[in-house]
Amino acid sequence: MSTEALELSEVERRLAAAVRARPTQTRATTMNLICCVEDRSDADGLAGQLGALARRHPGRMFLVVPGSLDEGHPRGEWRARILPLGADGEAAAVCGELVELQASGIALLSTSTAVTPLLAGHAPVYLWWRGEDPVDNPRFNDLSRIADRVLFDSQRLAFEPARFLRLARRERSLHPAGGVCDLTWQRLARWRRLIAQGFESPEAARRLRQLESVRFTACGDQPALNGAALLLAGWLASRLDWQVGRAQGASEIVMRAPGGSDVVMTFAAAGGDAEPGQLLCSVQLLAGGFAVSVSRNGAAIQVEVGGGDLGRSTASYPTPTPMDALAQELDMPAPDPLFQQAWSMAAEILGGLGVKAA
Repeated sequence: MSTEALELSEVERRLAAAVRARPTQTRATTMNLICCVEDRSDADGLAGQLGALARRHPGRMFLVVPGSLDEGHPRGEWRARILPLGADGEAAAVCGELVELQASGIALLSTSTAVTPLLAGHAPVYLWWRGEDPVDNPRFNDLSRIADRVLFDSQRLAFEPARFLRLARRERSLHPAGGVCDLTWQRLARWRRLIAQGFESPEAARRLRQLESVRFTACGDQPALNGAALLLAGWLASRLDWQVGRAQGASEIVMRAPGGSDVVMTFAAAGGDAEPGQLLCSVQLLAGGFAVSVSRNGAAIQVEVGGGDLGRSTASYPTPTPMDALAQELDMPAPDPLFQQAWSMAAEILGGLGVKAA
């Protein structure tokens, strides 16, 4: 398929012509996905990954790329390119479509006017925001108005606690329907599952209500209060009906369990080298002499359960990439209510630690 620059009015005709040219392929449209990238390098790296995503979630995808006037883009003018999905000569039986939209200057503040006429039918619209802080961001506000769901990755955006707190507290203003999700949540699915499995036995389930402490340890260059640790802490606290109590430092807080007992929640940073994309090193939950510990070392995740001589199991699970998390999120027909509860509780924990929204 040609990648020449097109007027927006030409895009639909060219897409239809491409379908007619390949009668053995089925063009499927399960979604519209708008990806706002930071620059040309980000766009080029993402285009190939979207080709793989289209095999699982075929649809019409848009790469919105900021241009510059010195690249020959007149102010306020949009240009489009239709990009191939897959390597040269590769033809999937079911395919989607990838359109790059590029403009510069003030035109980027009204991107929705360029995208809306090109949206496919009545398929849902997802906005994958990859740029700067979306709160009070004119470009984000413009595109979120036409989106059914808004997706971002707090781990990739490296939000410090104050910005994470502001984002969580402003969720409804970001998308009034509540269709906001952090892709970090999907990347934590294995951690949540393994922690829950650690308390499956009757003895362990009884201990769950007797927890005395929980410790989240980040690794690599991740700070103690990072998005992954906060969402996992929010999930655990919201599932067990804990209430925020008193802070015992910048990264330690006492939570109040339903029976009135205290649970010390600690966030720590281990430092050292870590596999790229790795979110956490370990999570440890203690109830007297009983412990459940989940830890990752490279691709291996180890689970230890019990007291004294802990039972131990190890399995290999590759670290999920943001694209893995995106595919999993697109599998879900509606936002996950557990995420909303975890996000809200994470904000309460940050407030209890004395963090002020930026």
